[in-house]
Amino acid sequence: MKEFLLNKLKQYSSIVSQSSKEENFVTFIEEDFTRDDVGGCHDTSRKVYRNGKLYYYFLATDLKIPYFFTVHLDRVRNYINTIQDQGDFLVGQLDDIIGIAVLSYLYKQKIPLNILFTTEEEWGNSWHQLEEIIKLHPKLKPISIDIDVFSKLEDLEGDFISLREKDNTGKFDLHLVNNLRDVAKEGGIPFCTNDKGWSSVETAFLEKHTGLRGAHIGIPLINYHSDKETTRWDTLFNCIKFTKLFIYSITERKVTHESYNKKV
Repeated sequence: MKEFLLNKLKQYSSIVSQSSKEENFVTFIEEDFTRDDVGGCHDTSRKVYRNGKLYYYFLATDLKIPYFFTVHLDRVRNYINTIQDQGDFLVGQLDDIIGIAVLSYLYKQKIPLNILFTTEEEWGNSWHQLEEIIKLHPKLKPISIDIDVFSKLEDLEGDFISLREKDNTGKFDLHLVNNLRDVAKEGGIPFCTNDKGWSSVETAFLEKHTGLRGAHIGIPLINYHSDKETTRWDTLFNCIKFTKLFIYSITERKVTHESYNKKV
């Protein structure tokens, strides 16, 4: 798992992808997710342009699953080739290629996923794209996989993910959040709520502007919006384990935490 994620993040980090200039990155992502040796699922994709620029890329493998995961293609500044493996820690410009890498790993394992790759998230504009997907597929709720911001390295002890009911921008769907927390508890995945760190993600912007609610799976890190963003490898592994367990809980292919760990 670690080797796959490290290589994938290095690939993503080599491509500049600032807000409104995500075209080169989405071209790579589209090929990366849909070529035969990675996926093998039956995919439905929708790449949309507005005013001559990429607006979003939506990839669906099973629209019967009532959720879609959101990750954003844009990053701050022209940071490239920043990814470093530093023992227990992963360092580099991680926001939000780390969320994309999580879904890439699961996609390779043929886990059924619906994914919205958004643009201009760093400008606070991507909530429009979430709203459009919901209008096209009214039964789907959005769940962002994105970073959470913490102050110091000691704050990351515990390898936890975050499952908040609200963030600095808006509120999440409490019923869905409680479902996520139940899956984490049953699977032995450590998590924090609103008592640590903070986030400001596109599913919260959606609620602020439209009242539509989703949820957020957070990957805690420090050194936000720099080329030295830092998280624990075990935190990233827990995010992957948790997301897979959540999909299993939806599809009723339930597995125990112990048997799941043997599989990964």
